[in-house]
Amino acid sequence: MTQSHCNFRAVLECTSRSQFHQPPLPYAVEQLEPYLSAEALRTHYEEHDAFYLASVNSLVANLPEATGSSLEAVIEASRATGNVRLARYATQLWNHSFFWRSMSSYWSVPGSHLLEAINRQFGSFDALGHCFIHSGISHFGSGWVWLLAEGDKLSVVVTHDAETPIRQGVVPLLVCDVWEHAYYLDYQHDRMEWLVCWWERLANWDWADRQYTSACKLERGWSFPVNKGC
Repeated sequence: MTQSHCNFRAVLECTSRSQFHQPPLPYAVEQLEPYLSAEALRTHYEEHDAFYLASVNSLVANLPEATGSSLEAVIEASRATGNVRLARYATQLWNHSFFWRSMSSYWSVPGSHLLEAINRQFGSFDALGHCFIHSGISHFGSGWVWLLAEGDKLSVVVTHDAETPIRQGVVPLLVCDVWEHAYYLDYQHDRMEWLVCWWERLANWDWADRQYTSACKLERGWSFPVNKGC
């Protein structure tokens, strides 16, 4: 093991000074196969996501005003103050953590309340799928494809690079990562195949239902956990 690798792993160790920790995956790494391989998921979670976590903890450690703040508050404050580096890392950490929860090891369908909203807004579940997949395919470069709710209203939004749509009144229901590192090991350059498989086999509609219930109640929905000590 190289010295640089030792140092990197040390940064990832959970200590009492680490404000945020990496939430565990809600499934074993092999449980999303064959649609997402264990190798691809492990690399994405243990290397990419862990790097964002380490970077955020390192940066907020030097900002006393951020002590005890939620990740959502860190994102908002870093954007407002022009701290671009922290804003990007914090956003990527939030997006990835939500992405893991947007996938499931078992097949699911929208509940009746959410399905009514889908039919009302898009005409049918199939039409929503076409909109979601087409939005991801037509997006140039890296980013994220979101299904969002504002109250009981739904929308499909694509964000570029390290951007997120989370703001007051908007609740994400699902997100698919269309950065190449999310799918290249399994799908190479075929983003369309990744999006189709993700939508048809991995999308976690039980999670989306819970988020939609929060949106309809004008609640925030899921928040990134703050480390209370290891």
